[in-house]
Amino acid sequence: MLCSRLVLSALLVVCLCSTHSVCLTRNASLPANYECKRVQHTKTCSAKVCCERPAREQEVKKVNVDLYIESLCPDCRMFMAYQLFPTWCLVEDIMNVTLVPYGNAKENRGKEGWEFTCQHGPDECYINLLETCLIYLLPNNDDHLPIIHCMETADDPVTAAELCVQILASTKIWNDMVKCSNGSLGNDIMHKNAVRTDGLQPPHKYVPWIVINGVHTEEIQQQASNSLLAVVCHTFKGTLPAACSV
Repeated sequence: MLCSRLVLSALLVVCLCSTHSVCLTRNASLPANYECKRVQHTKTCSAKVCCERPAREQEVKKVNVDLYIESLCPDCRMFMAYQLFPTWCLVEDIMNVTLVPYGNAKENRGKEGWEFTCQHGPDECYINLLETCLIYLLPNNDDHLPIIHCMETADDPVTAAELCVQILASTKIWNDMVKCSNGSLGNDIMHKNAVRTDGLQPPHKYVPWIVINGVHTEEIQQQASNSLLAVVCHTFKGTLPAACSV
């Protein structure tokens, strides 16, 4: 069954597809499509809206989707909400996502480390850094993508960040993220994001900047912006999942 949202009485149930299904219940402090606490890990919940994926018969190289973003960019947030996360939810088993938070930021070497200036101000630098530390601490897509999606689809990612992490991971991870972002570790990882972004070929001109299997062209960008699912399904060389025929 494809991922879906059903309103059952006053309860909104959402399924976040991953290697296991996660069923969540609603909290009004989060975006309307996010929920308040982890209830269970099971293949079925409530009205059986959670996803079940059959094991693939053989290992086939996944499609690599590299996304260069900045946290408060409206176009980045739209792409995350309506293309990247839904596509990953449907065909996670044939795609691998690499998020690189930095975008159009600038860096300079200061006395105590790298100093960053972001297009949308200090709040964007703060969320970029938190997301960078989260990806470092929880490198699997299953662990960090739902959290970043929660943050990026909130009205205010700055105020939603802590709650999203505590709900979808733990308070400990949040504390580790804050420690990372305030220290040399986060500064070093963000510098690596800057080097990676500034080293893109062709050089990036805007964000989100989409790279499929190491290649960026304007055609790929346009196609992925219109339907990332179609691009991933077309690029994958193995047996296609059912979602590719929808």
